[in-house]
Amino acid sequence: MELNSVTDGSHFAKPDSDSSGDAESTDAILVARCANGNAAAWKSLVDRFGPLVYSIGLRSGLGPDLRDDVFQATFLALHKNIKSLRDGQALAKWIITTASRESWRVAKAASSSPSEAEPAILDVQTQEKLEEVQRVTRAISKLGGKCEELLRLLFTSRTEPDYESVSVLLDMPIGSIGPTRSRCLAKLAELLEPSE
Repeated sequence: MELNSVTDGSHFAKPDSDSSGDAESTDAILVARCANGNAAAWKSLVDRFGPLVYSIGLRSGLGPDLRDDVFQATFLALHKNIKSLRDGQALAKWIITTASRESWRVAKAASSSPSEAEPAILDVQTQEKLEEVQRVTRAISKLGGKCEELLRLLFTSRTEPDYESVSVLLDMPIGSIGPTRSRCLAKLAELLEPSE
């Protein structure tokens, strides 16, 4: 599997929606399948966590080529260590930590002088925020249909789309965008509520 084929993460497939359980149990299943050499599971894992790895390189101030290096090194390290990951629930944290360290290592190696300021390792608060973003992204995927399309378009696009563009892209009357967004956000909030 070639891991350095992109520079901005835009090629990644939409995260798989899984109505069978929460993201953590899905990660545990994915880790187990990857540990057994399942190529489809590896593709799913890379599609699911690739954008997260790229975002860490981007937050570290790395250019596209160096982000590719971080991407490749992170997933290579995961490939080497997948069997030692006993807790699939910690997968996102492991990836965030590894990508953060790789970003620091790659930036340090690329710097032309040892006296240049070293890039910051992601602090715990930033790591927790990235984990939460990953959890919300997964929940949006579980919504499916118009809700998923609308929320992705409104909240994950690089530019903020206006309602006219949303109307055209989703074939939805402008007047129904706001109410639909409210209903979708309510559904999303239900998915994100901690289960007892």
